[in-house]
Amino acid sequence: MRRGYLYRTKRKISFLLRRGSLFRAGRPGNESPHKDNTISRGTFTLVSVNSTFLFLLGYIIVFLLYGIATAMAAYAFDIPSVIYYNDVAFLIKGVGWTADSVKVVYSAGPLASLLAGIILLITYNLVAEENGILRLLVLWMFAHAVVFFFGEIMMGSLFGRGFGYVLMYLYAKDTVMMVVTVLCLIGMIALGFRFARLFVVSANIYFNEMPAFYTRKFLTFQFIVPFIAGNVIIYLVKLPGTSLYDITLNLTMIFLLIPVMIEGSRREDFYFDEDPRRPGIYFLWAAVVLAAVVAFRILLGNGLKLFS
Repeated sequence: MRRGYLYRTKRKISFLLRRGSLFRAGRPGNESPHKDNTISRGTFTLVSVNSTFLFLLGYIIVFLLYGIATAMAAYAFDIPSVIYYNDVAFLIKGVGWTADSVKVVYSAGPLASLLAGIILLITYNLVAEENGILRLLVLWMFAHAVVFFFGEIMMGSLFGRGFGYVLMYLYAKDTVMMVVTVLCLIGMIALGFRFARLFVVSANIYFNEMPAFYTRKFLTFQFIVPFIAGNVIIYLVKLPGTSLYDITLNLTMIFLLIPVMIEGSRREDFYFDEDPRRPGIYFLWAAVVLAAVVAFRILLGNGLKLFS
């Protein structure tokens, strides 16, 4: 850890020396603070496009993980299941369910998402200093895993679906469900504040430095715009099978992103490295994501039965 800290410190000092601002507390009086660090709006548009593609790919991967974990839990109780693009259907009558099967099956997906989120967070921390685009995919998958854990418990408690069935079979009263909902909301907000820095440092994919006065704009184009665009695309892809529950579940990510925006905007200037950057559209990843979205709609539209 000490060697890593010394290396980053040396790299930052070297960057400031070349930039001529190591011993300069501020800029000359008449110089615009944006003059040397101007980032065009077109660059931010490219950032949003790339991030939207990875948002969609991250959603598909985590959704499949959630569905597979649920199907495996159902298989353990000899319950046939089919994974669709908007839900996991169980081929069993209501009287065939037991209290234990309900608790295990409907908690398997959120618990798998929690485990995946922890692994993804550790992975992202290990590669935080790298500048590859795959880092952003890991970060979006972490955000979706948070939604499929905290958001699923929150919306399940409110709508009486999904994890809400587990609470019902635990004989949780309305007050308990409301407390669980509030705790999950606080958990998402706390994660946003705690890990805001990880979202900001994703700027090193495109830039050698991120001046503080650009941080909010970068976070908006890197996360907020793709979040909105991605959810619109997911809604359209799932038509006509989309539901209010599914929409509100996906929208709970905003409780993670708003704290990121607030805390990230308070950060100081970030200096990464001097390796050349060429911001542009990652067409290969765009093609992969488009193929994944089409496969997601067609294959899961007919239903995917993994265990029989």
